[in-house]
Amino acid sequence: MTWVVHTDNTAEMLAFASAEACVDQVGELVSDYGLNLLKKVKVCGLTYYVKQYHRRGRGLRRYLGRSRARGEWENILLFQSLGIPCLRLVAYGESRDIGVVVTEEVSGAVDLETYTGRGVDTQFAEMVIDRLSGYVRSMHQYSFTHNDLKWRNILVRDNRETKRQNAGEIEVYIVDSPLGRKFWEPFLPRRIVKDLACLDKVAKHRLRRSQRLRFYLKYKNLDRLNESAKREIRSVLRFFEGRE
Repeated sequence: MTWVVHTDNTAEMLAFASAEACVDQVGELVSDYGLNLLKKVKVCGLTYYVKQYHRRGRGLRRYLGRSRARGEWENILLFQSLGIPCLRLVAYGESRDIGVVVTEEVSGAVDLETYTGRGVDTQFAEMVIDRLSGYVRSMHQYSFTHNDLKWRNILVRDNRETKRQNAGEIEVYIVDSPLGRKFWEPFLPRRIVKDLACLDKVAKHRLRRSQRLRFYLKYKNLDRLNESAKREIRSVLRFFEGRE
């Protein structure tokens, strides 16, 4: 069993000293999809997510390539190196039969799909667009794609009323990327289109067309659309045709 405690906090080191200690932690069950189980636990007043992977993955992934657990923690470390906000990694490891990843909750954060279910004000939309477009651009410039970049996998924390110390008005985090990976030509362009199409799947119902265009232009670092950008947008809009 490979196990790493990625913290200097004594309470965290004791609570998550081994995979067995994590599995034995008593907490609130958040989800159980068979392939993985997610629970929320409290340690010294802070909240953590303990994700247990019961198998390496589906199909050939069970025998070849990296496991979902390894993909999860390696991608969190990658996001940190790229300056993309994500959940703080506390502990991780795997054996042949189980993988465990422990992260700290971002207090007050809500997934973007849930948060915007109450409506989207213009200031909030512009702040999220400005931040998220840069994070997605950083990923794609590194030839990395998330592969499940849905609004529910984007967390937002609105600090406009709480005025959290040393925090921006709106914070955006990208999470839950066990299947994210680097791609090269000729596969990368389609994977990038998939990420953008996943984002637009909800955006087309909750944002104005001008806001969706603002995101794309900022993501591409463009002042106006060129022919290449127009072709990519058409691919994004067609990606889920017949599958919704």
